[in-house]
Amino acid sequence: MRIVIDLQGCQSDSRSRGIGRYSLSLAQNMIKQLVYRDHDVWVILSDNFPDTIEPLRSVLLDRIPAEKILVFKVPNEIAGVRPENSWRMRVAEQIREYFIAALQPDYIHVSSLFEGWGDDAALSIGASNNQMDTAVTLYDLIPYVLDDIYLQDEKFKAFYLRKLEQLKKANLLFAISEHSRTEAIELLDINPDRVVNISSAIEPSFKPVAMTQVAGSELLSRYEINIPFVLYVPGGFDPRKNFDRLIEAFSKLPEDIKDQYQLVFSSKLPAGYMEKFKAIAASHGLSPGQFVLTDYVSDSDLIALYSSCALYVFPSLHEGFGLPALEAMACGAPVIGSNTTSIPEVIGLEAALFDPYSADDISSKMRHALTDEKFLASLRIHARAQAKKFSWEHSAEIAVEALEL
Repeated sequence: MRIVIDLQGCQSDSRSRGIGRYSLSLAQNMIKQLVYRDHDVWVILSDNFPDTIEPLRSVLLDRIPAEKILVFKVPNEIAGVRPENSWRMRVAEQIREYFIAALQPDYIHVSSLFEGWGDDAALSIGASNNQMDTAVTLYDLIPYVLDDIYLQDEKFKAFYLRKLEQLKKANLLFAISEHSRTEAIELLDINPDRVVNISSAIEPSFKPVAMTQVAGSELLSRYEINIPFVLYVPGGFDPRKNFDRLIEAFSKLPEDIKDQYQLVFSSKLPAGYMEKFKAIAASHGLSPGQFVLTDYVSDSDLIALYSSCALYVFPSLHEGFGLPALEAMACGAPVIGSNTTSIPEVIGLEAALFDPYSADDISSKMRHALTDEKFLASLRIHARAQAKKFSWEHSAEIAVEALEL
């Protein structure tokens, strides 16, 4: 078969987020397996993101020859956020589809369909008369499920719903969790045979790191962490991440426990969020020293924080997968988290789950982990075993076998 992989998910605004990293890791491993199975693999990129082309090409050259990494040209100024771009966006979609059709693929794999709102990505299914079998990676349906939060803007709602209609035209969906698969089947009325759970994985760099006492002290002091800490790496700062309840839950811990730990949020903070969270913490009676916001941390520091935390808590209300929880477990952290959506799949231990809508339940589970050494040790043992169940090789193998059916 000839497989064409559209990697605009690694070029668009998603390139520095989880979708970009997922798209590239999955593509690299799919290409490896497809080539091994004697399939003809091509990758296409958009020239609307010129700074990304050579870095991606260099990463892919150990998988496929340069002549099979193609760049297509479409109009710019096509971002959906500006209504006056609508006609150019539709022209760009058709040009892209005709470009792909000329390659005569047996399958086109779209790494991320829901791009192009704030950037010049051109992605579509069925925009032209060319009928091509298409597979799409499905990360989640969060805006659709939580429309009261994410679809308030009528322009974005129209953009998103149009993408959703295109998604329904795909021959095959690669869901990143069983939860995402179930949502597609139940909410979009898609035939279960067309939706495959390929799961997710993380990079090998996420593993326990041992630091000298000096290095560990220097790391923690850099982020104003001076006692054992409870860590949350949200992977974003939208409302479903449930910050308020986690802060409230921490404040509900008995004073003797609370005095022994700091609550640490570690992710790049949007403008104004530092003050917002400090105000929330203060409203729940936390002193400045009890609550720490690191803002951006490098991957090496993040791995060190995962490896050093007393407890990792993941209270998100809705996730397509929940990569930070898996990253933390791979680094050996004891992890507790929400009993909703995909998170139980990732954590894989009922005793480690809580109701994320109840600050009392979150607090109770934290207290159990922080005061019961046997339970905490079992979480650490489970974390490493559970993390080994996920790999890019396995995800790619499922995806490739689905294409071959």
